[in-house]
Amino acid sequence: MRYNIIEEMKCPICGQEMKVERKDVSSDSRNGKKYDRTVFHCEKCDTWGNIEVPKDAS
Repeated sequence: MRYNIIEEMKCPICGQEMKVERKDVSSDSRNGKKYDRTVFHCEKCDTWGNIEVPKDAS
């Protein structure tokens, strides 16, 4: 079973819902692992957040 895809995040500063700015794949050059990355942005206070989940997570 795959992990639950993260589509929502609340801003830790103002509590407003953060917008998904982009989704992509990142990698760790030290160990070759790949990650599903979701980048969030709060337009109200300009806070950014990233969530990275290993692609082989179950």
